[in-house]
Amino acid sequence: KNWENIWIAYSYRYDSMMLDIGCGEGPKRGDIGLDIRKTSSVDILADARMLPFRDESFVHVYSSHLIEHF
Repeated sequence: KNWENIWIAYSYRYDSMMLDIGCGEGPKRGDIGLDIRKTSSVDILADARMLPFRDESFVHVYSSHLIEHF
């Protein structure tokens, strides 16, 4: 959990947007939360396999406990 806090602090240090893919119901780690199911943390409803963003839209992308759902 400590590496997570360090990584998040590092990303904000360089003033860049971070996308949290698969944010679910937990606390959102990035500026924008994306998930396939609507919850209070979700900003964008979308499938992680087909992201609705142009290439290089984000410098940092965070995802935790997502891969096992595919």
